Amino acid sequence: MAKEPLVLSFDFGTQSVRAILFNKAGEELGKVKIGFTPYFSLKAGWAEQNTDVYWDNFCAASKQLKEKVGELWNDIAAVAVTTIRDTCVLVDKDGNVLRPALVWLDQRQIDDVGNRIPKSKEYIFKLVSMFETAKLTVRTSVCNWIHDNEPEIFEKMDKFLMLSGFMTMKLTGKILDSRAAQCGHVPFDYKRKDWQSDDGLTSCLFDVKRRHMPDLIDAGETLGFITEEAAKATGIKAGLPMIATGNDKGCETLGTGVIGKDSASLSFGTTATIQFSTDRYIEPQPFAPAYPAIIRNKYNPEVQIYRGYWMLT
Repeated sequence: MAKEPLVLSFDFGTQSVRAILFNKAGEELGKVKIGFTPYFSLKAGWAEQNTDVYWDNFCAASKQLKEKVGELWNDIAAVAVTTIRDTCVLVDKDGNVLRPALVWLDQRQIDDVGNRIPKSKEYIFKLVSMFETAKLTVRTSVCNWIHDNEPEIFEKMDKFLMLSGFMTMKLTGKILDSRAAQCGHVPFDYKRKDWQSDDGLTSCLFDVKRRHMPDLIDAGETLGFITEEAAKATGIKAGLPMIATGNDKGCETLGTGVIGKDSASLSFGTTATIQFSTDRYIEPQPFAPAYPAIIRNKYNPEVQIYRGYWMLT
């Protein structure tokens, strides 16, 4: 009798990483959870994390699960990784990490918007009552802060990755990510589910440009294959495909069966959120984008209570 193919899934939260083995019916066959300190802070409002914390705990969780499930490990047919959103990693042209990751909780801002917004676009933003939102985006985008405060790092940067893109690089050696994983202060067109061109309407709000961003594929497609180096570090068999997923909230929404607007996914992680699934692009609040859903032709409008559920711990 042919053995049942299994999926090895990893889920990065703000404070832990989970390795879970599933069968094709979605039944959990084994799980390991490893917690870690969510960030370090050099100044009030800053939140950073050494990327080794993510990678080392990922490897530890993988090896512990391998030991736990025994022979089932040999039946793994594919690997998938979902991560927290808006957590950014800068790498040079050789894939070397240039500084600690900037965690989504980071609240640093630049002091002066300056001349980043051209007068022609300023007029358009004011016409649609978006100018204050545009200025806030400029101030709160960490890529702009790095450009202004760490110019030597910005100059060396080749790619500006989400944590999901960093994990793809570590596991497959490729600079590639899922469209459904993009959620953050980057020049991403959420309606088209692709990067903006450098002359796009809001691209002027970000100092990172299209050349700094990874190529994207749809969820469900193959990002690459586990390298020999990654296999030695994680215990995962070399050559297994890594499948594109989406960000953590999008995976929760799909996992709870919310595939339409007649139901909602309530998520109680470090933040509290509510998400729907829609066929049309609908902004839940003015200028707040609906995120790309894992289902290719759908979107996930969301309302979030910042740090809402963390307070209960």
